[in-house]
Amino acid sequence: MSTGRIIGPAIAGQLLVTAGPGLCFLALSLAYLVPIVVLVTKLHDIPPAQAHPTGGAGGGVRAGLVAAAQDPLVRCTIFCAAVLAFFGGAYIAYLPVFAATSLHGGGAALGMLYSAGGLGGLTAAIVIATRGRQVTQVRMLGTGGLAFAAGLATLTRSHTLAVALPALVVISFGFLAMNTSMSTLLRTDTDPALRGRLLGLYSTTFAGLLPLGTVAYGMAAHFVPLFDAFGVGALLVGAAAVWTATRPAVRRTVRREQLAVKGM
Repeated sequence: MSTGRIIGPAIAGQLLVTAGPGLCFLALSLAYLVPIVVLVTKLHDIPPAQAHPTGGAGGGVRAGLVAAAQDPLVRCTIFCAAVLAFFGGAYIAYLPVFAATSLHGGGAALGMLYSAGGLGGLTAAIVIATRGRQVTQVRMLGTGGLAFAAGLATLTRSHTLAVALPALVVISFGFLAMNTSMSTLLRTDTDPALRGRLLGLYSTTFAGLLPLGTVAYGMAAHFVPLFDAFGVGALLVGAAAVWTATRPAVRRTVRREQLAVKGM
């Protein structure tokens, strides 16, 4: 996925310059046909899931919300995910504005910006995969949050590709580190019977708040400079990540799980 985020935007940037945005959208729409064909032709005869005793989908949702409210680890993780989605994720939608107003560049520059983000994600994936449990999820969450905040704050003040591209690498590195650590915490340090619903709540938080954050930044741009608002959002994301990573309940839960693994 990260490799695709590097190659795809670079190609799209050149297509945008040479052929216009219409061809880019056409290529994107055709690309979506590939997973549809795979789903239709290759995945079949999957037995339906067994009914859960909580009383259907509504009961499952209620059980997940109750667990999120009562479990401090889940509560802190969902809060941090909400801050990241609302205040941090919207920068992607405004990269075309950044390329035009801050860098005074065209489609080629925009493609480079998106490719730099893919490079940061690929770097984070390699680091996380190679180090494994040598880095705790809590530490990775705090470090990723600080990296994301520093990268986004730098991006908002940059006016050259020489500064913007490394900043985007750091942003994507921090974003993937935070996302990986939070989803891993929900997978490994919660009640196994509730993990599916908690991961669903986590995904819904991102899917719902990210577009709302994009709208909120657009509205804020009527009152303050757009990228000054992103600078404030960067500080909020960094503060939320450090706050979550330093909560005694979160650290205590993760430490208990690590001791249990070592005991095995």
